[in-house]
Amino acid sequence: MQFKKLIWPIIHKWRKLIYPIRMKQYEQKIYNNYSLKGINSLERRLVCMEDSNFSHGGLVDRMKGIISGYFLAEKYRLSFSVYFSDANDPMIPYLNPKVVDIITEESKVNFNKDNSRPVVWYNHFPNNPALMKQRILSKREIHLYCNMNLLQVFSDSEIAMKQAWSEAFSQIFLMHEQPIGNTMGIHLRFIGLLGDFKDLRNYDLDHEHKIGMIEWCENKILEIGMKNPEYLLKIVSDSSSFLAELLTKEKFASLRHRLQVDSSNIGHTALNINDTVFKKTVDDFIGLRSCEKVIQLRYGKMHRSDFSRYAAISGLKEYELIEYNVD
Repeated sequence: MQFKKLIWPIIHKWRKLIYPIRMKQYEQKIYNNYSLKGINSLERRLVCMEDSNFSHGGLVDRMKGIISGYFLAEKYRLSFSVYFSDANDPMIPYLNPKVVDIITEESKVNFNKDNSRPVVWYNHFPNNPALMKQRILSKREIHLYCNMNLLQVFSDSEIAMKQAWSEAFSQIFLMHEQPIGNTMGIHLRFIGLLGDFKDLRNYDLDHEHKIGMIEWCENKILEIGMKNPEYLLKIVSDSSSFLAELLTKEKFASLRHRLQVDSSNIGHTALNINDTVFKKTVDDFIGLRSCEKVIQLRYGKMHRSDFSRYAAISGLKEYELIEYNVD
C-alpha cells in the first residue's frame, strides 16, 4: 500500500503528459477519413459530434460536450449543431430544437479536408483560452468530440462558471425542474461494488469491506434524515439492491415515510442504450436538480461521480460531498 502511494504521483504525471499525444493521434485518425469532397458551406459552424468514433460516456459526459460546444459557438459567433449518427438516439428528444440544430444525416456534415477538422478534447483539453480559440477557428467547420466542461477555462470564478453552465443548460435541454417541495437529494455511486450493476469499472471487495461500506452509507442517510426532519429525502443510486433495502430494513422504519426511492431501470447509459434506462437516468438527474440541496456520499472506492454535482450546478443548488477514505 505504501508503494502505491509513492508510485501513483509518478504514474499520474506520466498519464497527463501522454494523454494529449494519444488524443492528437486519434484526432488525426478521424481526419484521415475525410476527403476533398463535401459541402461547400459559407457559414462558420461548430458541430458537436455524437457518432461512433468515441464512446461518449454517460449522460453527464454527453451534457458536458454539448454545453461546451454551445458555449464556444456562442462565444466565437459560430452556428451550432449536434450530429447524431443514430437517428433514434435517446438524447435527441431532450434537446431544444429552437436552440440546437439537430442533424441525423451524415450528408449534412462537412467532411471536407480543406475546410473542416475534428477537434478531440476527451478527458483532456488545453487550459489556455488563446490556444482553444485558435483550434476552434482553425477551419470553417469544427467537429468537436468532447466530454469535458470547457466553461471553466473562460470563467473568472467557480460561481461564474456555475451561472454560465446553468444558463446554457436551461437554453439547450428540455429538462425542467419539478416542484417537489422541501426535498434533499442524496446520491451514491457504487460502480458495481455491490455486484448488482454492470459498469465501466468493477472492483472485487472482500465481505468485511462491503459490509462496512453499506453500513456507513446507511448510517449517513439516517444521520442526514434526523438532522433535517423538515425534508423529504430523494435517494438516487446505481445499485438497485441498496435502494430496495432502504425500504425493507427495520433501521429505516421511522424514516421510511420521507424516503423517495425508485430502484427500477438502473443502468449506465454508455453501456445500455435502452430508452427506458436513459429516461430513468434523466429522471434521476432532474429529480436531484429539483432538490433544494444535493449530497453525494462516497466511501472508499465508490466513485466521486459528477452526476449529482452537475445536477446541482444546473439548478444552481447547494452541493456537498461527504466521504470516508479507506486505505
